[in-house]
Amino acid sequence: MTQRKCKNWLLSYLEYTKRQESPENYHIWCGLSTVASCLQRKVYIDMGPFTVYPNMYIVLVGPAGRCRKTVAIKAATDLVANLTDVKLSADSITREALIRALKLGEQSMDMGGGKIGFHSSLTIISKELSVFLGTGNHDLLSLLTDLYDCPDKWEYKTKNQGVDTIYGVWLNKLAGSTPSWLVGSIPLTAIGGGYTSRVIFVVESDVRLRNPRPTFTEE
Repeated sequence: MTQRKCKNWLLSYLEYTKRQESPENYHIWCGLSTVASCLQRKVYIDMGPFTVYPNMYIVLVGPAGRCRKTVAIKAATDLVANLTDVKLSADSITREALIRALKLGEQSMDMGGGKIGFHSSLTIISKELSVFLGTGNHDLLSLLTDLYDCPDKWEYKTKNQGVDTIYGVWLNKLAGSTPSWLVGSIPLTAIGGGYTSRVIFVVESDVRLRNPRPTFTEE
């Protein structure tokens, strides 16, 4: 068995980012999203009538240019960007392109007992939620709401090829936003329709420290 390099990965990640100006809460949730992006659909909790997967919709919220949301997101993104089995979405994407990315990201996994399964796991990382969603994008919001529960099989109709199927859907999201954009751009239907109840909003108002020249030490 490979020896662990970190006794506790999340605590090590917080140590790694402690000189960054972003609030610690931002780094905690970015770290959790990073772990989730690696676990994908391959790890789950069997709850009997339903299954819990480690995907999360996380949005860092804070005033523009003040809380270093992008810095926190980039620190997490840089760790997974070069992992070949972690599939990342583009910063801006249409409903159709998101469906296609899930379909093309299908991977096989060992289910034990000689059985092979398939999963379509994708992590969305968007430094600005406004760029990813646009304004009042009901179709994309409805899709995100529908896919949050990680259906075993999800079907959709295409214009020219009939019905296509995605097996083992798993969708994870990490994004940043300002309070004013959330209030002005997420439609009421997204609130009543369940999208916002699936999102973990991590709200901060300022940086945790002032460090205009953060660096990484050898340690």
